[in-house]
Amino acid sequence: MLNSETLRNIVQDHDRPVLAHLVDIRITDQTSPQPSSQSKEQSVASGSAATNGLGYRLEFHFTENEYFTNKVLSKEYDVR
Repeated sequence: MLNSETLRNIVQDHDRPVLAHLVDIRITDQTSPQPSSQSKEQSVASGSAATNGLGYRLEFHFTENEYFTNKVLSKEYDVR
């Protein structure tokens, strides 16, 4: 991440020890349609991302570390 000029400018000193454990970043296309029985409002209220065919998921894979127990942290985006 520090090789990217854009990302280098947003990574702060306190982020560096955590990022030392980052081994991979994966992106997954979230193109599966939302089930018709569930409304967009219900999906958003329940915390799951409603997909409209343009969403994606970022997965950050880490080695074992003292900062958190999960080896994978993820973030889903719904592009509207």
